Formats: sequence, C-alpha cells, structure tokens
Amino acid sequence: MMLPRSRHLSLKYKFVVREIDGTHVAVAVGKDNEKFNGMIKLNSSGFFIFNLLKNGDVDLDEIVSKLVEKYDVSAENATEVVNAFLDPFKKNNLLEE
Repeated sequence: MMLPRSRHLSLKYKFVVREIDGTHVAVAVGKDNEKFNGMIKLNSSGFFIFNLLKNGDVDLDEIVSKLVEKYDVSAENATEVVNAFLDPFKKNNLLEE
C-alpha cells in the first residue's frame, strides 16, 4: 500500500525505543500501551525511519531523502524500503496522516 508522497506522517502513539540484546525495539508507553500492546522490532533502517516519525511530522519525500543520504542508496530503493516499512504501520493504524 503506497502512501501519497506529500502526506505528513507521524506516529499515532507515544513510543519508547530500547536496545535489547543488540536489537532496537519500540513499545508504546503510558495509556497508549493500552491501545497498542505490542513490541516492534527495528532493524537499522527501520530504527532510522521510526525515529524520523517519532521526532515529528515528516512526509514520504523527506523520509526517502534522508534514507538516501544516510545509506547512499537510490531514491527508488529507498522508496521501496520506506513503503515496505510503513505498510504494517498503516495496516495496524499506527500512523497519523
């Protein structure tokens, strides 16, 4: 499921990210934990994207651009990575648009 490029995105719930045994995981905190009672495992690019969403209102173009800059990949590849990462978030209603 592709998102519109100019739509601003942010996380619907407040999360804390911790490193457990070398893996970053995100857990909803406070009352948000009642709404999303799960844990999200993040690889390095997922951790990077997740922090962009956590730190503010960003659009798809900004995320792709920052991923291209950080990982020296093509915009096409970065777009695929971002869409693949965001798809479960969209399906599980974890994004504010």
